[in-house]
Amino acid sequence: RAHMHMNRFDDATIILEIGYKRCPSSKELQKQLEYTKQLSETIVALDCLKINGLHSELIKVTDTLGEEMMSEKHILLARAGAFLALDQSAEAVEAAAKIHEIDASDMEALVILAKANYLEGNIEDALIECQKALSLGDKSQGVNMLYGMINDVAQALILAERALQNQNYKEACTLCTKTIHIAEPLLKSSPLYRKLYLARSEANCHAGNYMQSVANANLVLGSLPESLDAWSIKIKSLEALGKHYQLVDELEKVVSGDEWGSRQPFLVETYNRATSVIKQQEAELDDHDHDIPVMNNPTASTNNNTTDNEEKEQEQQEGADGGQSPNYYDLLGVAEDTPIEEIKEIIRTKAKEVSIPGDCTEAERAEAEEKLKRLQECLVFFLTEASSVA
Repeated sequence: RAHMHMNRFDDATIILEIGYKRCPSSKELQKQLEYTKQLSETIVALDCLKINGLHSELIKVTDTLGEEMMSEKHILLARAGAFLALDQSAEAVEAAAKIHEIDASDMEALVILAKANYLEGNIEDALIECQKALSLGDKSQGVNMLYGMINDVAQALILAERALQNQNYKEACTLCTKTIHIAEPLLKSSPLYRKLYLARSEANCHAGNYMQSVANANLVLGSLPESLDAWSIKIKSLEALGKHYQLVDELEKVVSGDEWGSRQPFLVETYNRATSVIKQQEAELDDHDHDIPVMNNPTASTNNNTTDNEEKEQEQQEGADGGQSPNYYDLLGVAEDTPIEEIKEIIRTKAKEVSIPGDCTEAERAEAEEKLKRLQECLVFFLTEASSVA
């Protein structure tokens, strides 16, 4: 057992064979010899799979092993390493923790525990495992570098959370970005990735940077579509931007039918609320043409301060200055005889298409706002035209 504990299975096998030759009637020695040979062959096979990067196959092999062999430190170590290589940090923590119970001084298990806990977002636990490895005499550059990086992330994250609590939202945004840069490269599937980007999304939301907030929330949802925390921040930001059409389109995909969102009252209520807002806006839009005064009263021209000659002079002046009214028919791509109801539907559709870019810049934001402004101008123009014809 001492040789096996030190991964010296050949020596263990030789000792057992000598013992079995001396006591061939011993069933215990025979059983132990067979087990040791099987364990040695299994570990050699697992090492081959590990060297060739066949981590999924390695886990499948260990899944078929019996309970006794799965309690062996070397099997658990190979399994924990494979889980970590496959970015399955939760499973790596579980396997490495079992090794720690068997041998609390195993350096490789401590390092795996530290890395896996770090990816799980358990920063404090990761620091503790690194400190244990260092205290047991592992002063290798790898462990020192790992400890330094995790400690830097921990300190930056503490400052960011403190800034959020103190409502210093701009500072919190900066600190969250700094933390992400320190932690890079990050696995998009890791809980730590989601934790850091969720913190930056929340900070941007509080700071009024709603487009950036949505962009960061989308990164989290790309990793974990069912993150209610990310949905909560995204919904708050989209509502602040008045993006009710986009909110309905995106929520409809997760709350319809048997989708997971249909079992989340918060998402269903938000979807219904956004739908209600859109219906109210459309009702107001339909009634808008009735509120525009009809300027076909002959007496109205006598009360107008601008005469026909003055209007012509004004048009001539605008032409001299190069100012021209935009052709709203060309802007929408419609003919002059297109019905007003069809035009309103086209405007609604185009407004829904104006969405928030993933990583929004000030230029992209200005462009989106300009598109919405143009669509609003088109709406007013065509409603006025419709009223004057009526």
